[in-house]
Amino acid sequence: IKRMGDRLPASWLGNASRILCLHGSGGNAIEFASYLKPLTSELEAMSLATFHFTQGRYDFHSHAVLPIDFENDREASRCWYIVGKTSSGVKRMIGVESALEHLEQYVEQHGPFDGILGFSQGTVMATMFTSSLIQRRSPKRASIPKMLVLFAPRLPVDVECAKMVSDVSHHLKSIPSYHTVGDKDTMIRPAVSAKLISQFCASTRRPQNKSLTPVVHTHGGGHEVPQSCF
Repeated sequence: IKRMGDRLPASWLGNASRILCLHGSGGNAIEFASYLKPLTSELEAMSLATFHFTQGRYDFHSHAVLPIDFENDREASRCWYIVGKTSSGVKRMIGVESALEHLEQYVEQHGPFDGILGFSQGTVMATMFTSSLIQRRSPKRASIPKMLVLFAPRLPVDVECAKMVSDVSHHLKSIPSYHTVGDKDTMIRPAVSAKLISQFCASTRRPQNKSLTPVVHTHGGGHEVPQSCF
């Protein structure tokens, strides 16, 4: 955690910043909260941040829609959406629209949040949700996150969803972001993460505010939230 603190600008956290946390595919809110405990407990003890967890609606194995039940599904494996293919072989993210609606409802009921933290599939949702808020900017909508913390990040595999992110990349560049990339990650390879991280990089043709340059932490592990952050 101290190593992560050294990399994250101090100005990103403070006055108990409220962070929304999104698990990866096959996880759930309770499991993710437990996994992040070494990080979250110290930051909460320092009154720098509070962490809030929600979860996807699809069963990871059966793809059935599950209720959002936090107390009775400690063993449930969930995902935010299902990756399928059209008859022509084009990948589609099935259920991503309802996942975005769930996040919007959750934020309306439990927000506002200063930032979003995501792991793996959760980084896709964090980036897409932020992009959707930018596209539908309105006083009645949830506020745009002030920061994104993305472990094992990637762009959406669905071409249309990826375009949704790239269409607002000029706005994403103004949001401070922290990314971790595992050298041995075979699920989301470094080159795949780099495509998402590039959406947060300012053009070399324009003056760049160094405080908004994406912070990228490369570690020697695989598909994980690296222990070096703890």
